[in-house]
Amino acid sequence: MVTKSSSFSTARSGYKADQYEYTLDGSVDFRGRPAAKGKTGGWVAGSLVLVNQGLATLAFFGVGVNLVLFLTRVLQQNNAEAANNVSKWTGTVYIFSLVGAFLSDSYWGRYKTCAIFQAMFVIGLVLLSLSTHMFLLKPTGCGDEDLNCAPHSNIELGFFYLSVYLVALGNGGYQPNIATFGADQFDEEDSVEARSKISFFSYFYLALNLGSLFSNTFLGYFEDEGMWALGFWASAGSAMTALILFLCGTTRYRHFKPIGNPFFRVCQVIVAASRKWRVRLPSSGEDLYEVEGKKILDSDANGSRKILHTEGFEFLDRAAVVDPMNDFMDKKNESSAHNPWRLCPVTQVEEFKCVLRLLPIWLTTIIYSVVFTQMASLFVEQGAAMNNVVGSFHIPPASMSAFDIASVALFIFFYRRLLTPLVSRWMKDSKGLTELQRMGVGLVIAITAMISAGTVEVYRLKNVCSSCTDDSSLSILWQIPQYMLIGASEVFMYVGQLEFFNDQAPDGLKSFGSALCMTSISLGNYVSSLLVTIIMEITAKGDRPGWIPVNLNRGHMDRFYFLLAILTAADLVVFAACARWYKSIKLEGSVFSASVVLKSLANSMEPFLIFLRLSCFINLAFLISLLKLAPVDAFYLPGSYMRTYSKEEMISPKVNSLTSFETEIPFTYYSLPYCPPEGGIKKSAENLGELLMGDQIDNSPYQFHVNVNESFYLCTTKPLTAEEVKLLKQRTHELYQVNMILDNLPVRRFIEHNGVTFATTGFPVGFTMTEDYIINHLKFKVLLHEYEGVKVIDTGDEGMAVVTQTEKNTLSGYEIVGFEVIPCSVKHDLAAMSKLKMYDKTKPIDCPVELDKSQPIREKEQISFTYEVSFVKSDIRWPSRWDAYLKMDGAKVHWYSIMNSLVVIFFLAGIVFVIFLRTVRRDLTRYEELDQESQAQMNEELSGWKLVVGDVFREPTSPKLLCVMVGDGVQITGMTVVTIVFAALGFMSPASRGMLLTGMIMFYLFLGIASGYVGIRLWRTIKGGPEGWRSVSWSIACFFPGIAFLVLTVLNFMLWGSNSTGALPFSTFFLLLSLWFFISVPLTLLGGFLATRAEHIQFPVRTNQIAREIPARKFPSWLLVLGAGTLPFGTLFIELFFILSSIWLGRFYYVFGFLLVVLVLLIVVCAEVSVILTYMNLCVEDWQWWWKAFFASGSVALYVFLYSINYLVFQLSSLSGSVSAMLYLGYSLIMALAIMLSTGTIGFLVSLYFVHYLFSSVKID
Repeated sequence: MVTKSSSFSTARSGYKADQYEYTLDGSVDFRGRPAAKGKTGGWVAGSLVLVNQGLATLAFFGVGVNLVLFLTRVLQQNNAEAANNVSKWTGTVYIFSLVGAFLSDSYWGRYKTCAIFQAMFVIGLVLLSLSTHMFLLKPTGCGDEDLNCAPHSNIELGFFYLSVYLVALGNGGYQPNIATFGADQFDEEDSVEARSKISFFSYFYLALNLGSLFSNTFLGYFEDEGMWALGFWASAGSAMTALILFLCGTTRYRHFKPIGNPFFRVCQVIVAASRKWRVRLPSSGEDLYEVEGKKILDSDANGSRKILHTEGFEFLDRAAVVDPMNDFMDKKNESSAHNPWRLCPVTQVEEFKCVLRLLPIWLTTIIYSVVFTQMASLFVEQGAAMNNVVGSFHIPPASMSAFDIASVALFIFFYRRLLTPLVSRWMKDSKGLTELQRMGVGLVIAITAMISAGTVEVYRLKNVCSSCTDDSSLSILWQIPQYMLIGASEVFMYVGQLEFFNDQAPDGLKSFGSALCMTSISLGNYVSSLLVTIIMEITAKGDRPGWIPVNLNRGHMDRFYFLLAILTAADLVVFAACARWYKSIKLEGSVFSASVVLKSLANSMEPFLIFLRLSCFINLAFLISLLKLAPVDAFYLPGSYMRTYSKEEMISPKVNSLTSFETEIPFTYYSLPYCPPEGGIKKSAENLGELLMGDQIDNSPYQFHVNVNESFYLCTTKPLTAEEVKLLKQRTHELYQVNMILDNLPVRRFIEHNGVTFATTGFPVGFTMTEDYIINHLKFKVLLHEYEGVKVIDTGDEGMAVVTQTEKNTLSGYEIVGFEVIPCSVKHDLAAMSKLKMYDKTKPIDCPVELDKSQPIREKEQISFTYEVSFVKSDIRWPSRWDAYLKMDGAKVHWYSIMNSLVVIFFLAGIVFVIFLRTVRRDLTRYEELDQESQAQMNEELSGWKLVVGDVFREPTSPKLLCVMVGDGVQITGMTVVTIVFAALGFMSPASRGMLLTGMIMFYLFLGIASGYVGIRLWRTIKGGPEGWRSVSWSIACFFPGIAFLVLTVLNFMLWGSNSTGALPFSTFFLLLSLWFFISVPLTLLGGFLATRAEHIQFPVRTNQIAREIPARKFPSWLLVLGAGTLPFGTLFIELFFILSSIWLGRFYYVFGFLLVVLVLLIVVCAEVSVILTYMNLCVEDWQWWWKAFFASGSVALYVFLYSINYLVFQLSSLSGSVSAMLYLGYSLIMALAIMLSTGTIGFLVSLYFVHYLFSSVKID
């Protein structure tokens, strides 16, 4: 290595004489001399730091935990303004942490920075206590829940804000340095003290939590009772005591000298590397420039330890490449001082690399901070809406955080005393889990915490009791698991994070590493706020209160918790990838360096990944057990939002298209001679999905007055014409149903058959006995749940808005929780009816049993329409109102049969795959153990997949078609996965009509970029170049959509000929074409263009010029391909039955969670089947595996189509008419084609990866 000569200061002579008397990490005492181990540092100094941290935390949270209450009660700010001010103040604290870290690392050092900012902290608390005592609490005794304070002058408010932001400055500048300063008291070059340093971080976090516990309980109680001055003076006294104790330990502390402004060093590296961007890098890092000795002194880095060169970020290495003519002050003497803007030592370059490598890890911790933030906000709000009384004791919701603190203390003991020894014994390493592994474990536990919180919220909503102002009867003690899990995750995540950033940060940026931890929490607060805002913007529209409204009983906070669990799971995957990529810092001559701490990459991450897989399996089993044990009515259907109606408020149901299971062809309601509304027929706004489903929702003439029982006359038709009679009779014979909707609830009727009562939606147009009769009188029953207002308990936690007692009548009213009808056919007295006008009141009518009193359908007959409505109070809660529809006979989901089928298929496929893996591993092991001569001999003697090495990557037949189908398969698979995930989260439910289909179309359009990229990347891999990619891209964009449009156009012409509402208008058809051409096609071409710029996959072996002859087989290989589709079909067919029933029999499908599980298992099984079949083909020397791998899993589409025909024959046997049959078969064909492309793509891509991996693992040429 190129070096610059330098010498150590004579101050280290003591170290040279006795290297065990002084610290080895370069620390000094308060006089600047080398630090002696027996006289400085260790647990004596560390204990002072821990006590200081506990007292300072108590002081800080004594202000922060109830600041929002202070602003609302004392300063008379509204909830939104107070919450906003607290958020700004909290964010400022963490911003000042960066200021403190910069000053500490650059100029002042950690001791001086801690002392100065703690003094500012004390001054701010004293000023806050004085201003509160002297100016703000007027009149005396104000500031509690009952007595508000008088208005304050601008000077008084300015004095308050000056003091409170001085508190923010002092605490923010002090916090990131005190943790690092405490860690400085332990020599990491000494193995014993290095372990003590690890323990210090755990105790440091425990001290922080204990201080927070005291302030949240005792100080919080006094401040909540209005004793603000006492609380603030107690905080000031605690901070003063902390400062005095800190200063008392001055002579015992170990110090590290600041090394100067890090921004200059970073800029020097960037400038030097940019100047040498054309310079060729040496082959070895040993040839790069470095200063001689263990330390870098003077202007280079002011005494920081040398960092060894690491691979990666090669561009920056150019800053350390020596150019003798330009890099030194004396161009003739290389031992002279170098120009720092042209040449930087390796340590300076590696310092910048360390920061760049830390940033991805840091970014992945922000999502965890979002989860952690919920403990101070949504957890408290959730607890406020639960039963807070245990015995005779009332539990404040905010005090539940005590379980989090108890969990932290418990798990710190558990980790240090139990888990670490066990893991150390298993891993044969005294340190146990590495920091990155513990952070990953923390993310896994955080996922479990969010699942627990969401499950509690589901049951909380289920137990909302109408007799206690809609509070839930579920005890607040059910929140204990989620608090305990958050506490456990903190021990693994935040303690591991503190250790990791302190360990991996260069000597000159130790405080900056601690500041990253604080800014992660700060950004977590901001991201949480942004996420809540986005969720509310999406979900709270019109009359919908959104997921997290003021009254949680009207919202869906459980879905927000589950969304956080999914985001954390995705973050865990990214974190694992970043952790595998991460390269630890390497210090020269370190006895117990970070490279030992983090070990090699494989050994470091393997136990964590094993734990990750085990945890994921446990979580899945936990969710499945919940689904199996919980009754169906424990789940309410999302997608519809509560609207409260006042008494006598007029409401009107809407009418949807007439539908029939006999024909599956919908028609508009007003195609029959029904009474039109007074103001004319008006169509409701419909989304694209509703139009494609054939829905046409119109207004109706029916009018109700809430909670008023009435009977009305509607109208009398003109004498029926022959055409109208024919149409009415035809609709009656074809069993057409009238579908009505009130407050987004479909109307239901009950049918009794053989003593069993069935429920179904809609009511018939008429019925046939001796002749045909029309339904002309409707007896409606509307179920109401009386809503009596909301009472929200004060929570007053940091960063939260405080909601006071709401006026009882503000939200009082009625919720519609049921809509039922009894259809009747009544022959009215035309003479009496002719004297009435629309909405004239009539007497209630009993449905006649005698046919001579029913209204027949006859030519020239006039039909009078009447209706009556009754309102019935119900105990059904609004979140459960859809249960009646989901539990209807015929739509009841067979939970146990589904789960049993999934488990059988899963284990069957798993066993086959395990056997297969053992076979491949044995082949590879045997082959690689042979020497070259034996390998050559085995190539001549053995048969099997090893003999097709020269043909296995030969271009398949019809490569363009293969690339097109794979590209479209990627697009369909992506659309399916995203749609089902969103549906499982509740964005797309049966209550949101048409949203599922609309979402599928939108996702399909925007995933065109993925299809183009994958298709063209495969094309380049097969062809070896991008030639012809434009034609392939256009084919990908047009293949599946073209077939679908062709089939839909033929079906649409048939529906047009039948005058059905299922026929798409020309404008809608043009809209679909425009969306495809202007969104999907350009994105597909863009994806193809990006693929041409990406590197194509390199084959590991060369392809022979002459193709190898494939041995003859007794049975065609395609028989095995077709048979392979039965296994994926086994995972799908039960859900397929319910999906077909929901489409063709009008039943509701809502178990999207099960569908998501089925989709995951289907993907796994498709991959396994294709890989196994590919391997079997290669073993019999059949190298034409490309298409067989695709159709091995894609053949499931054949069984899906055959099952659809079976469903048509046996389940839709009453389906009449060629148009109806063609409609069914056309849609089934499109579905089967989409399934073939999706499953075939999954199998092919996994098989391609397998074959590439297989032939890359052996030494074959």
